Amino acid sequence: MSNYICVQCINIFKDLDEKERSDVVSFFKEEKHERGETIFTPYEDFENFYMVDSGEVLLYELSAEGKKIIIDILKPGDVFLTFLWCLILRLG
Repeated sequence: MSNYICVQCINIFKDLDEKERSDVVSFFKEEKHERGETIFTPYEDFENFYMVDSGEVLLYELSAEGKKIIIDILKPGDVFLTFLWCLILRLG
């Protein structure tokens, strides 16, 4: 899926005109991740906006015992802001 088409699918960008969409797309950077790879943790740089193009992204936190507590499973077309996610985890 092209970045331009992705922008059209995201509600917060739906009212942008063609020029504004092109401007938004210029900030996009494609990343590919392997299954099971950690994309980010709540204790590192957290200023990214992600959109899932294919596959799934598991959002979870670790319990005091080290067990995964699944918060959400993102699917293609879903978006998330690492800033908000990390803020939620830090505030508990």
